[in-house]
Amino acid sequence: MKPVITTSCDDGHPLDLRLAEMLAKHGLTGTFYIPTNYSDWMLMTKPQIVELDRMGMEIGSHTKIHAILPELTDRLASLELVESRKALEDLLGKPVPAFCFPWGKLDLPTCRLVREAGYKLARTTVGFRTERNFDPACMPVSVQFVPHARHIHVRHALKEGNAKGLLNWYRYGRLETDLQRLCRRMLDRAKDVGGVFHLWGHSWEVDQLGLWRHLENVVSTAAAMGFEARTNSQVAQT
Repeated sequence: MKPVITTSCDDGHPLDLRLAEMLAKHGLTGTFYIPTNYSDWMLMTKPQIVELDRMGMEIGSHTKIHAILPELTDRLASLELVESRKALEDLLGKPVPAFCFPWGKLDLPTCRLVREAGYKLARTTVGFRTERNFDPACMPVSVQFVPHARHIHVRHALKEGNAKGLLNWYRYGRLETDLQRLCRRMLDRAKDVGGVFHLWGHSWEVDQLGLWRHLENVVSTAAAMGFEARTNSQVAQT
């Protein structure tokens, strides 16, 4: 089975357009999760969001105010989910089936509210995963494109109950922390099993840390390896 690559980018920063152009240059695609009414950082304008869509990228919801849903009442959490989706659908004129949990925070009641709001998938931050079979309500990822020390990777995995991902990082990632080498090892794993390599991050963070060249090296490597490019929703539908 042909391996798949998908990407996702959170927070709706205007630099998402730069990332989308890079992906398109190498024949790849991805999903961009955008909060619709948040003031703590610069957000893309409505015309910029439409431009992303026209480039063939998927637009997903990231709540209205980048809300930590488990900290809200069910009523407020539902409003965040429903109203953010409606705002994007009204702008784009088509369904928005994808959602991403702000800060990666979720629990069982929150997952239920996401399904009730009509989303077909909800992306998490559960890392080092490459399997095709997963619960669309808790979509895992492979690598976050930001450097972390080993103890941070371990802490994240333990907090999320991600023993399988921790084992994958040990067996296939070889406890690597260098981003380009780690991505290559997880790409190799996904290719070996005909799985999914899901790269995610934040365009503003890539820019802040000066990682654009390193990211393009990974993107070009994946494109050269013959991975099939899909959006998050397209992966979840298979």
